[in-house]
Amino acid sequence: MDLGLRDKIALVTGASSGIGAATARLLAAEGADVAVCYGRDAAGAEGVAADVRAAGRRAWTCALDVADAGVVAAALARLGADLAGLDALVLCAGHNVITP
Repeated sequence: MDLGLRDKIALVTGASSGIGAATARLLAAEGADVAVCYGRDAAGAEGVAADVRAAGRRAWTCALDVADAGVVAAALARLGADLAGLDALVLCAGHNVITP
């Protein structure tokens, strides 16, 4: 498949596992560089970033609590130094509440 993402830069929230991780890997396979953002699972995000790099693409990891606008702004400011713009934003952050 060709999504037209060769040499584009994407940011994926919730990318340390599940659908977000699969999305980050797919974007890399399609030729995009990927900012792998996560809520709590830094090790999972590093693993996904390693997969992105193994696909020959650049990857960054970033702790990002999407529920806190200040944290989002600070994270984007930090990433802005490395990213030459942003071509795609994929929101996959999730929150589970388990009750009896």
